[in-house]
Parts: sequence; C-alpha cells; structure tokens
Amino acid sequence: MTDSAGFRENNYSSVHEKHASWAQPHVVKEEFYRTFVLIAGKIPYWAVLPVGLMDRDYESWIKAAARGVGNALDPDDYIDLGNLTAVDTRECYSAMFHLLSRAYDDPVNALIKGSLLAWQSLSQDNRGPLCDVAKKRFAESRFDSELVNPSVLVYDTVLKFYEGLNDQDGLALIRDCIYLQIVGYPVPRPVKTDTSEYRLLKRYLNGWTWTAGRARQLQDYAIWPENEKLAFEDRLIKKLSSLCAQSLCVYNRKRRNIENDIALLTALDNATFNDIKGGENRPAYASAYLRDIDIDHCLGVSFEAGSDGAGRWVVRDNRARAVQGKDFLLFTAPRLLYVLGWIVFNRLHRGKNTSIEFFHRTGSPVPSGRARQVFEEVCAFFSDDSTSRSALRVRPECVRVFVALESGVVASNRRTEWADFLVQKEQMGMCFTTLDLSRIQSALLKHHCVATHIWNHLKNVAPEHGAYHVVDFRTVQDPTVSGAIDDFIAEFRKGDSEISLSEAGRKSADPPSGRSHGSGFLLDLL
Repeated sequence: MTDSAGFRENNYSSVHEKHASWAQPHVVKEEFYRTFVLIAGKIPYWAVLPVGLMDRDYESWIKAAARGVGNALDPDDYIDLGNLTAVDTRECYSAMFHLLSRAYDDPVNALIKGSLLAWQSLSQDNRGPLCDVAKKRFAESRFDSELVNPSVLVYDTVLKFYEGLNDQDGLALIRDCIYLQIVGYPVPRPVKTDTSEYRLLKRYLNGWTWTAGRARQLQDYAIWPENEKLAFEDRLIKKLSSLCAQSLCVYNRKRRNIENDIALLTALDNATFNDIKGGENRPAYASAYLRDIDIDHCLGVSFEAGSDGAGRWVVRDNRARAVQGKDFLLFTAPRLLYVLGWIVFNRLHRGKNTSIEFFHRTGSPVPSGRARQVFEEVCAFFSDDSTSRSALRVRPECVRVFVALESGVVASNRRTEWADFLVQKEQMGMCFTTLDLSRIQSALLKHHCVATHIWNHLKNVAPEHGAYHVVDFRTVQDPTVSGAIDDFIAEFRKGDSEISLSEAGRKSADPPSGRSHGSGFLLDLL
C-alpha cells in the first residue's frame, strides 16, 4: 500500500486516490504492532523497545540502534515503522465504514473489529494504544498463557466496552462472536482440551450467564438452516452500522459538518444491505458458512410446480437430507438464470461444476441436462476473474451480459415469451432483469428489444471490455435467433443507437449474411 518511509511518518500520499479515503495510518499501525507482524521478515523496532515511549525518546533509541551502540540490535534484522503514542479517533469512523463495506465477507470478525474501533472512538481509556498493553502483557506473561494472544486482549476490551455502555443486545452479540471466532467461524470445530483455546472458553463461559445449551447451539452452527444463518449475520451487520453512526456523531460534535458524512453513512449503509439482501434484481449473498464449505455434490437445483402454475426454481442443501425437522431450502427464484447467477455470484460452484446437481421434476420448463449445460456456460462466461471482488475495483469498465430466451412449458411453443438477463458490471456488481415479450407478436421486434437491452449495457464501454452471450431455453430452439440479435447489435456498433421499425422492415427483404434463407422471422413486420 505504501513504502516503509511513508508508513513511518503516517504519510499515505502514495495510496491511489480512490483508496485514499480509507487510509487510516494510526489504526493500521496499531493493529500491525498489536499483532506483532513481521515486515519482509524484519522485526519492527517498536516491538523490542520499552512501552509508552514518547516520540522524542523513541527517536533516541532508533538513533542509538543505527549507531550500533552496544551491538545489541543488528539493523539488518529490524525495520523502523515509527512510534505510536495514541490512535487518532478521527480515523475510527472511516475505518468502520471500510469494515461495513466488506462485512459480508466475515460478519463475526467485522463486528469484533468494529467494536474495538468504537471503543477507540467512544470510550478509550488512558492505558494508551492497545498495542502497548499487548506488549506489556507479553513481557509479563508465560509463553503458554492465553493472555499473550493479542486476540484475547481485543475480546476482553470489547466485552468491557459493551458492559460499560450497558448494551445488553450488543453484549450478547459480541459474546456469540467471540465464541464463534475461537471455535472457528464459519465452520466451527471441536476445541481440544488442555489447549489455550479451551482454557479461554472455559474462563469466558464461567463468567457469562448463558442460557442452557447456547454454547452447544453455536457449536452446531454448521447445521443451522440457511435463513437462520443469514438472520444472525444480518443482526451483526446492523449492529456494526449502528456503531458507525455513533462514532460519526461523536466525531462531528467537534467538526460541526455533519451533512456530508451522514449522507455518506446512509449511502454506504444502504449499499451494504442491498448487497447482502440482494434487493430488487440483485442476487443476495449466501451465508459466510455456505461460501466457505467445499464439498462436492452439496447443492441441488430443481423446479417446483406451484398451484398457480407459475412454479419456482429452488436450491437445497443435499448433504442435510438426513437431518429431520430442518428446512434446508437455501435459495428460490422464479427464473432459472437468476438461480444460476446466485450460485456463480457467491462462487458456490468453487470452479468445480460437480458441486451442483440438477434434478428433473415433472412440469420443469428446462430439462435437467439442458440446465446443466447452460450452468456450465454461465460459469465459463462469468469466470472467477469477473466475479472476484478485487476485479470489481481493478477494472471498473468491464461489462458482461448473459441472456436466456424462454418460451414456457408448452412443448410445441416456438415463441419467445421472456428474455432473462444476468449482467455483471464490475463497478456495480451483478444484477438480474426479465423482459416480458409475450405481448409482442413480431419475432423480429422481440429480437430487436433483446438486442436493445443488451446494447444499453454495452454501449458505454470499449468493445474489448464488453461481452454478451445468448442461450435458448425454449422447448423448440431456433438457431437463427441469436444471429438476428447479433445483426442488430452489429448495427448499433456502427453508430445507430436505434433502428426504426421502417428500417427493420426494409432489412427484412434481405436475410442477414450467414443466416438460413429458409427462416421467415425477418418477414414478420411486413
């Protein structure tokens, strides 16, 4: 992110402009020091110097080390990243914004870190930065003591923070988070006896007035239904959002310029929950557990016919069939492409298509074999690079549009009734839309509508950064359809943003180059 000289002086001028708003030098440095991270194999001088040095004293120590006084420290083994006497509380709310924007990756860890930032911002005591407390503990404790673990210091601090606020809801949530963090969220594992983790859990459980079975319930987190996991994560992220708002209000009491920051908080808050919940036309995030497990044949996709005839596509957890009394429905949507997009968006296929099974059900508008084939096309089209969160920041100009044409369940139906679109805009994430084409009689006009919708996504990006792919879910497929859509988009690329109906009618007299002359769909408008 920056070089050691900039880090030492708390200067992040080398950070790219669009990331500069998230650079919190004191917050980052405190965590570096508290966790005793080595930099390129070198030990920060801070880690071996006395606790609580003021900047002037710190510099004296560094100069003495550079001169080799006493030959106690080999300069080749150490790096100077600067002193730290306090964390600037003005950085805390910005750091919390950054946590909130990525909370869906690990909501448990996000709330623990966010609570620590809130403590630093709202009620930091006079012990100095937490890294100083960690260094002092390390010097005074046995090597096998759990108190040497920097995470334990964080846990104890945030517990006291919520107790001091008399926030019972926050205290209950943070206890759950600490327990899950120790046992291995999002996939808990049994904690072996005679370990520091076991001793730590025992110490906490002896002091917490938990209801009977709460520890066992959290230990069994892996078999919670997906909706319960998502509801739990939702509570954690809402709590983090509330802490952001409190920290922001404290900061603005001094700054007295709250309007822009409240707008920023509201926008980020809404964007975060839209990402997690999916919102209208946006795939929702799966639980952190579901995104973490890696077991073949774990998800099953099938069609369920509804009493109203509409039906729905569902995703279930195949591994949980033997567990009674639980609803292992993971996701549902009225359109197959939306379900496939949800799977790829959350990377539940893990790059291995065998992790998904497709089951044929009576009345399914798409046979299981065809659904599998299209799923593989979706996986190939939205590669790991295009769906990764790092790629969303590196290449904001890229757009990919996947289109599925459907006709319904009537076996002889050749008509295109719907066109489903799965769109990946690297800067905005993935979205899903459906065009109802059932009221349009002309096949040519339907293809024109589909092409126009595709072009609306691609027209503002360079050709090498935009791509589209059309598949046919119709019971009776027509290979000339995708060719007609290609021709319209080719015309759009030449500069015609719209093709008038009269022009489309004139074009229909000559079949598109490379298309079957026997196809009659281009004559529909005459």
